[in-house]
Amino acid sequence: MARFKGRCHFRQYMPDKPTKRGFKCFSLCDSVSFYCLKFIVYTGKDYFPVPAGKPFTHHLVETLMDGYTGKSHILFCDNFYTSPALFADLREKQTGAVGTVVESRKGFPHALKHTNLPLKKGDEPVFSRSGDMVATAWHDTKRVHLLSTVHTNNTMDKLVRSAKDDGGFRRVEKPVIAETYNAYMGGVDHFDQLHKNYSYPHRSYKWYLALYLYVKDACLVNAHILYKRSGGKDNVKDFKSAVVDALIKPHMAVRKSKCRPQPNPTVDRLSAAQFGHFPAKYLDPKHRPVCKVCATIKKRAQTRFHCPQCNTALCVDRDCFRIWHTAVDVKQARQQLTD
Repeated sequence: MARFKGRCHFRQYMPDKPTKRGFKCFSLCDSVSFYCLKFIVYTGKDYFPVPAGKPFTHHLVETLMDGYTGKSHILFCDNFYTSPALFADLREKQTGAVGTVVESRKGFPHALKHTNLPLKKGDEPVFSRSGDMVATAWHDTKRVHLLSTVHTNNTMDKLVRSAKDDGGFRRVEKPVIAETYNAYMGGVDHFDQLHKNYSYPHRSYKWYLALYLYVKDACLVNAHILYKRSGGKDNVKDFKSAVVDALIKPHMAVRKSKCRPQPNPTVDRLSAAQFGHFPAKYLDPKHRPVCKVCATIKKRAQTRFHCPQCNTALCVDRDCFRIWHTAVDVKQARQQLTD
């Protein structure tokens, strides 16, 4: 969801999402690196035509997978998209698919439905095979149905935590389909999590600005993923700051210094004997500026004495007057005096 609370005809309201109002984006992400390969902004049924006789989710997945079929990839999706018809079409395009499925989906085996197959916790998973497609019903903490075109009816023993059993663990027979699904079904969620980290915080009443900022943050996340894979070590925050600095720096105008020019250049202040530089007191006894030499070592020393020719406040008792008129490196000479 691209956050937006303004007025727009294709803005969506989804109360179950962390971002409840905004633009709904359907994404295709890599399951290992979480790189976003493609996404579609849903602009409403009037602007997203679906072929007659084909469900919306079926057409949506085919649109997202356009260009990635025929390469022996495996698609992982949740029960919002999964259907036997979709998986059969992907199988014809040399693309595997794994996902959870609702039992009311058209084409799901009747023998695995809840009314025909009651299962309780601890029962072995039940499989049904039709050609290259395998469906399973399994009950661990709750009932779950899975569909796959790349698995068989293999199962595995797995230890899970259980406070009621001795030792704190219990052994369950788990379908390999479920184990693979849990391992790789997190690409979109992980990408969305990375997308929300250090996102652009400003809001706008313009809907196109909200989409632009969403796309910009998505590009930065993808760039950081490639940067990390090429050996980069910066985190997301430092990486985004570096990108912003690199983009802005060539267009930044050099600001001219607004400080007053140096009234006493080095040549003048080192020629005290020639021009007769001598200390004098300020006429106002309350006027005690900070010594110019002491300020070089970040020491705040107020004085009533100054050099009229240099127009510089200088200490007399700390030998600052001599240092100012004889030393080339004033700071170093004053530091040696302190040591």
